[in-house]
Amino acid sequence: MFKALLISRFQAIFYSMFLSKRENKTSGTGKKILIGLLAVYVIGAIAALMGLMFYGLSPLIPLEGGWLYFALAATVAFVLCFVGSVFITQSQLFEATDNELLLSMPIPPSMILASRVLVLLIINLVYELIVLIPAMVVYGIVAPLTGNQILLFIVSALIFPLLIMAVTCLFSYLSALLLSRVKRRNLIQIGLYFLFFFAYLYVYMNLQNYLTRLVENGEVIADAYRKALPPFYYFGKGVSGSWPDALWMVLWSVVPAALAMLLLSRGFAAVTLKKTGEKRSVYKRGALKVSSPRWALMKREIGRYFAIPIYFFNCGLGIVMKVILGAVLLLKGKEWLPLLESIPFVEGALAPLLALVLCFCCTMECLTAPSISLEGKNLWIIKSAPVSEKTFLLAKLDGAMVLGIPSLVFAWACSFVIPMGLYERIIALLLSAAVLLCLNIFGLLMNLCFPRMDWVSEVIVVKQSGSVIAAVFGGMGLVIALAGGYFLFSGIPDAVYMTGALAVTLLLAAGLWLLTLKEGKKRYTAL
Repeated sequence: MFKALLISRFQAIFYSMFLSKRENKTSGTGKKILIGLLAVYVIGAIAALMGLMFYGLSPLIPLEGGWLYFALAATVAFVLCFVGSVFITQSQLFEATDNELLLSMPIPPSMILASRVLVLLIINLVYELIVLIPAMVVYGIVAPLTGNQILLFIVSALIFPLLIMAVTCLFSYLSALLLSRVKRRNLIQIGLYFLFFFAYLYVYMNLQNYLTRLVENGEVIADAYRKALPPFYYFGKGVSGSWPDALWMVLWSVVPAALAMLLLSRGFAAVTLKKTGEKRSVYKRGALKVSSPRWALMKREIGRYFAIPIYFFNCGLGIVMKVILGAVLLLKGKEWLPLLESIPFVEGALAPLLALVLCFCCTMECLTAPSISLEGKNLWIIKSAPVSEKTFLLAKLDGAMVLGIPSLVFAWACSFVIPMGLYERIIALLLSAAVLLCLNIFGLLMNLCFPRMDWVSEVIVVKQSGSVIAAVFGGMGLVIALAGGYFLFSGIPDAVYMTGALAVTLLLAAGLWLLTLKEGKKRYTAL
């Protein structure tokens, strides 16, 4: 049974990437090659960034026999794995749609849990190796590597993810247990997502300062690792060549993992099946409100954005970015104005710069890309209702625009602290709104072309579907094309170019909408 559960988890991952639900057959070789190349590019880019970071830490290699360098590498791997998988862990363990079905069968909850934890362990191993392999390569460039160190590195790299998995699962378990007892759990989850994201962004923006401090205060940090962070201390000592310390690292990884599995196996079913702390609404007799189908579906879409935290965080990040942009303009706009005007290609081009920044924020906000797939197995309810395909698609587009436009207008209004012509300012707003409209229409079209309906977790749709990837890269391509055209036609006045860009973007949006309506009927019927 465990083997069947494990195979089903890997099949779900394979299905999310390569199987076409509409045609019920595996995708062609071209799509597989494209996904493979994209994965290689992303992994290579992250590994290169890690290599540059560890090269900055290379002065620590001669210090303390090199163990502090490897302890810091383990710390970076732990943080990356935790941030990258903590919410995926919660979604896969406690919020998967097949939890109740599996728990209703004569299958021990511990077996269901173990099959999912093993998949998460493999994901953490991949994250960890993306960090540790560049660290080992940099170490080998600076200092000679021995065969003993390489063997200890392999053992430590394979065992250390157990500790990461234990901490991640325990945090997810406690979060799920807490959220099952409180009201407004979805809003709390969205807040936690953004808290983690901005904490990560803050650390990344100050990374160079932290690296400098680490190099300057190596001895103090080494003493702190010895006293307060024994797993990372033993990891560093082990990889630097000490087998006894490596055995201590194994104990610090295996024992917490075993305790975590014991705790989770006992509370998995209770947390998974526990109802939330929110009270059910009590029906009160009164006049019923009547809405048009389009209006009712639009309100339903807006509710879904806030009902699925991972959806709002991944596809609605641009909304938060525009709000932050507006706040930054209000607080720092006048202070940064002399600095902006001192940049050669920015001087006298504040309106195009404002439009570019707003358009970039819009590329982080394609809410329509997974919206059809998120209907999942309940799509038949809408298809059985007297609602046309056009109304269905318009409702999803309306919901995305209703959420995106207010934050766009707020950021634009805050830009009044920066002096620019009124016409150029208005065109900047209209151009960014046209880009937002174009991207949301493109997201709908891509979701019709690459639907993913038979999912067990929203994470598969939001993070792994082809429609989301296509929408993100398509939006970036549009913004890059608009920016490139500005430099290509640098002799044209800014107001003229922005007006032309607005006209082209609106024509592109109109063409995409006509194509969406044309393809929508047959593809919607085939879903």
